[in-house]
Amino acid sequence: MQIVNQWEERAAKRTALALVTRQLQHKFGELPVRLRGQIEKLPQEKLEALGEAILDFTGKQETQAWIRREA
Repeated sequence: MQIVNQWEERAAKRTALALVTRQLQHKFGELPVRLRGQIEKLPQEKLEALGEAILDFTGKQETQAWIRREA
């Protein structure tokens, strides 16, 4: 059971990461490597929160500021 739960958690994080990355790229274009790395390090809960916060961002700088504040 524990292995299944770990797999499900990793799959959920990969899904959240993919969605957030696509949203940011759609809104702001290609993401800098450093920013992508910072996003990849976020836990799933923070990725989901970032996905909501993106709706209010007007630039990549706001994304970077959010990560500094929330990570």
